[in-house]
Amino acid sequence: MSLTHALLLTTAELKPLLSGESIFCYPNIWISQEITCGLCVIPDDDPDTIEVIAWAQILPSERFHDDDRTLPIIQTAEFGEWHELKQKLAIDEAVVVSALRVYQLDQPQRIHWRADFRQSHRRFIPHHPNSNAPDDQPILSDAAFQRRSTCLKTRQAPSFFGCIHGWLKHSKRKIKNIPAWIEMIEPLGTRSIEEDTGKTNYQAGTDFENIVKDGLVSLGFTIDEEHKGGAGGLDLYCSTPFPLVGECKAGKKIPNSTVQQLSGLGIGKLKHEGYQHAAKVIIGPGKPTDHLQAEAKNHHILIMSPDMLQDLVKLHATYPGSIDLSQLEPILKSANSDQLKQHIETVQKSLKRCRQISKILRQLCQELKLESISSETLFVVYRLSNTQDAINLDEFRHILIELASPLLGHIGRTSDRYYP
Repeated sequence: MSLTHALLLTTAELKPLLSGESIFCYPNIWISQEITCGLCVIPDDDPDTIEVIAWAQILPSERFHDDDRTLPIIQTAEFGEWHELKQKLAIDEAVVVSALRVYQLDQPQRIHWRADFRQSHRRFIPHHPNSNAPDDQPILSDAAFQRRSTCLKTRQAPSFFGCIHGWLKHSKRKIKNIPAWIEMIEPLGTRSIEEDTGKTNYQAGTDFENIVKDGLVSLGFTIDEEHKGGAGGLDLYCSTPFPLVGECKAGKKIPNSTVQQLSGLGIGKLKHEGYQHAAKVIIGPGKPTDHLQAEAKNHHILIMSPDMLQDLVKLHATYPGSIDLSQLEPILKSANSDQLKQHIETVQKSLKRCRQISKILRQLCQELKLESISSETLFVVYRLSNTQDAINLDEFRHILIELASPLLGHIGRTSDRYYP
């Protein structure tokens, strides 16, 4: 990567960028397109040269105004990049922010310094001669940077924290006794008709359809009261919080004709425009044929296995509020089963993290006979015990604050120290 300019930053600004604790910078100018530059500390005096100690890709700027002070992601920030932005908004009516993807350099590079740079309060200065920078040493992983830069664009916390927020709003602790019927969703959907020796095909299909409806209602959907389903009718029609139509297929596999069946019945129920804007699902067992997958993708229909629905319902029952239907809507409309599976795994992973963090905190305080533990110490112990989890300190602190929220009270907090 060729660098022709350098961005001047204070030590306080540069340190969190180099550690990955922040991706924000305040360039004092509007950046309309992505640029690359070296990063260096503003010197205390006027030396002949200064060091470029890292480099960055700077994304186009975002502007925050007075009205943005009420955004939840800003209001709840107690440290890190969003807390810094909150402090700046308390002083200024508008703040310009850019995200930086920071990369390490093999060794510092020296560039010329002129006294007039300080006098003109310039942020960007010429970087001559041109120098190359390696692009294989990012401070943050692609996924971590993408998640945090998306937060800047959307003004919303990532879904990783969204499920925790939902859980906090609805429950003070995990529910241990899960209704037995939830564990029957997958068996009723995957058993073959031959196994139902005392039931007709229609009765076996109706059992699965009914338990699917129970599952959707438990998640927060409203089944249309005027819709009865049954033979020749649309199996599922949910009117709120968003329209959802679907077909349920119990047995060994989903018939190839199901897509055309759902399309015909759905259009008959909602008309063309209403059907196009609704989420469309087929819930059934087995690996879909290539023909069925192609047809479903062409008609924007998501194929959901019974175990996926069971996982969603079980998560919501175990951790009320962890499944947010506003997050689920675009996933269902995406017609991408892999995206739904990934969402379920993300929720499961984030809740598992919460349990593990709480357990480690309790064990540390007991074994070391300490009343509280700092977030940094807890973070190090957690990462050593979970080497596959690439969570950074900033995200880890977010979770600690959520767990210490008065809504949950799962752990206690004093400043940046935590206790069980």
